[in-house]
Amino acid sequence: FLPHGGAIFESDIIAALQRALVQAPDIVSMSAGSHSRGDLGMLGFRVLWEQFASKGTVLVAAAGNDASRKPFYPAADGYAIGVGALDVDGSRAGYSNFGSWVDVYALGSDHVNAFPTGTYDYQQAPLKGRHGTFDTWLASWSGTSFATPLVSGVIAARMTWTGETGQQAAAALLALARDNAQRGVGAVVEPWMACRPGWGCS
Repeated sequence: FLPHGGAIFESDIIAALQRALVQAPDIVSMSAGSHSRGDLGMLGFRVLWEQFASKGTVLVAAAGNDASRKPFYPAADGYAIGVGALDVDGSRAGYSNFGSWVDVYALGSDHVNAFPTGTYDYQQAPLKGRHGTFDTWLASWSGTSFATPLVSGVIAARMTWTGETGQQAAAALLALARDNAQRGVGAVVEPWMACRPGWGCS
């Protein structure tokens, strides 16, 4: 429900998220968010989540890319799993937000994925007014927005072999991530955590 990059009104996200939550999904992966006035959180998100919390949906949300300790919502709220980003070497990415409100960190830097070919006109700073040509069908991405679906995917994968609900799988993953905590970073989620014990994947 976020078809364009850049800013969108909180009310637009709430309306779209409400339509999605009516379907009672197990997991919502949200690579979006914002700081809030006075660090009070986003009331619209909080009320919406209170309405749908009984359905058991897990919200996994990006912690933001401001290299700041300042809370970023909805990731910083208690109902969400806030995800920070790691570099390939396992250190916290320099751009990732951080702090006690970030629940876990996962690889967020240098993800390679499909991307359409053609010319792109940049609409936002720092590249606004410039053009980019893409001809390899691939692009490299970095940000907490890319760490977030990795964590969501590990939760979903755990659900498939454990039979756990989304909330149960998320709780089990958070416990495993805390056991895998790294000094100077915190709890870390890695792809192997999705693997069923004894399957030999890593």
